[in-house]
Amino acid sequence: DTNTGHSAVIERIKVSSAFQHQLKKVVVIYLLLKDHLVGSNGLKTQEKAITLKAALSNVDMKLLTTAAAHKNWMAIESTLKGAIEKVAKTSDIKKQRTAFVSVSSELAKAVQLVGINQKVMLQFCPMANNNKGAYWLSLETEVRNPYYGDAMLSCGEVKQIIE
Repeated sequence: DTNTGHSAVIERIKVSSAFQHQLKKVVVIYLLLKDHLVGSNGLKTQEKAITLKAALSNVDMKLLTTAAAHKNWMAIESTLKGAIEKVAKTSDIKKQRTAFVSVSSELAKAVQLVGINQKVMLQFCPMANNNKGAYWLSLETEVRNPYYGDAMLSCGEVKQIIE
């Protein structure tokens, strides 16, 4: 269940600003990918997923100096990479949106865990993911739903502001 990670409070781990900066680059590309899902553009989403995968591989784990940070990041990164690969290997918007549930869930955990020195909104749509609900990240409080695009653009709400 992808929602369990968000009901529990994730304890913030102190990491270097260099690591936060690298994670922020991942988030910036993720946000562009999300916008292509909002616009229901499968090809552009696929292109961004390939870019996102590269950005994730550029995050230097050696910057994590504590065992806890290392262990947590490795778990998140592994799942995140697999989910991004699912988005990257298809231009089918339905399949991309299904995989995006996990991409968003894992990236949200990473941002909650270490922060990116920027305010990020954790948004939620209860109808996404076959009515199990799904999260995504945004820099705006305004909801633009990546799981439904024009069909239900404003369905959802801000669940948490991650500082």
